[in-house]
Amino acid sequence: MGKNKSNLSTEAKEWIKKISSNGSEAFETIPKELFTEEFCNALIKKEGWALGYIPDALRTEAVCLNAIQQNGLMLEYVPEALKTESLCLMAVESSGCLEYVPEVLKTETMCVAAYARKKYAEEYFPESIKTLFSDEKKLKDALYAHRKMKYIERHLQVKGREPTVEETAEYFRMYFKE
Repeated sequence: MGKNKSNLSTEAKEWIKKISSNGSEAFETIPKELFTEEFCNALIKKEGWALGYIPDALRTEAVCLNAIQQNGLMLEYVPEALKTESLCLMAVESSGCLEYVPEVLKTETMCVAAYARKKYAEEYFPESIKTLFSDEKKLKDALYAHRKMKYIERHLQVKGREPTVEETAEYFRMYFKE
C-alpha cells in the first residue's frame, strides 16, 4: 500500500479540494508550480472532467489514460499524437464519443462500439463504413456481434485476467456458430 501513498504537498491537496468544490473557475488561480504530472493525475482521479484545464505539456499518456478511465468524453482533450486505437476504443465504449476519434482509427469495430453506446454516432461514420452498413440488417448484425464479444470478454475477465487470443478465439467459435 505504501506505493500508492501520495507525495502531494498539503497545498496541492487543498487546491484539488478547492477545484472539487468550486469547479473550473478555480483553475485560473492555481499557482503554475503546482502543475506536475503527479498533481494532474491526482486531480483527474478526483475530477475526471479536468483534462481540458491541464496544460498541454502535462497531458502525458498516463494522465490521458487516467482521464479516459474516468470519463470517455475527455478524448476531446487528448493530444492527437496520444490517440491510439486502444485509448480511443476505451473512450468510445464508455461514452460513444466517435466525433473525437481520428478518421484513420474509425474502423468497423470502433464505429460499432460507438453506435452501441449512442445511435447518433452513425453521423460520424466514415463514408466507407456508412456504405458497409447501408443495409440496416448488417449494422444490427454487427451490433449484435459486438455485444456478444463484450459479454465474452467480461466472462473471461471473471477469471481475474485478460483473455488470451486462443481463449477469445475459442469463445468466439462457440458463441458464433453459423
